[in-house]
Amino acid sequence: MTNLLKSLLIITTLVTPTSVFNHSLETHTEVSKLALNISQTYKVHYADTLVIVKVAKQAAEQFELPLNLVLGVMAVESSFNHSAVSKQGALGLMQIHSSSGVSVGEDIEEHIYNGVAHLKEYINRFGTSKGVQAYNMGAGNIVKGKTNMKYFNKVLAKAEKFRV
Repeated sequence: MTNLLKSLLIITTLVTPTSVFNHSLETHTEVSKLALNISQTYKVHYADTLVIVKVAKQAAEQFELPLNLVLGVMAVESSFNHSAVSKQGALGLMQIHSSSGVSVGEDIEEHIYNGVAHLKEYINRFGTSKGVQAYNMGAGNIVKGKTNMKYFNKVLAKAEKFRV
């Protein structure tokens, strides 16, 4: 660690209330633990999962969704493979389909934010259960009364494994 970084860390510690400083340490530890869990479970490089979890956490906070739900959707949709392509042509971690009208994004960060925003839109419109199902099968199917509880339960089971 450089002297400048050490000085900044000391200054931050002195001027930052303990609760705020400890929270950021806890958050970093939680993100690291989640990233390691995902890396080991899904055989994805740790550095990649660390970026995925950090961005997912930021997007989840911005759109007021539980991080574990967002990670549960990613786990089911792509197994955390940022290059995943479905038979129907959905792309990336969040398996965004071009026909949904949602931009796939130019990079992982934009992709995750767009996917989480889309998920939040469905949850606001239909509630959590049907919103998550709509993410998978489209709003039109939910409006027609179709359901996919198997998908929803699968997401919940994965989300439970990412609870911090």
